[in-house]
Amino acid sequence: MRPEYQEYYRKLGLKLAYYRSQRNMTQKELAEKLQIKTEAVSRMENHAAGASLATLMRTAGLFGRKLSVIIE
Repeated sequence: MRPEYQEYYRKLGLKLAYYRSQRNMTQKELAEKLQIKTEAVSRMENHAAGASLATLMRTAGLFGRKLSVIIE
């Protein structure tokens, strides 16, 4: 992963874990709702790997949040 992206992934992971915990969901439950592997949720939350845009859109919708993407 490129160093300049690490902070973005870290913040994303923290937000995903926060919203999931607010819903009292386990990583497994979130993975099932998103139709992805539990390991993928863990990687996203621990900022070891990015998620696809489609997965992020589904996640935002599940949590009643808005996804914003900025290209500068």
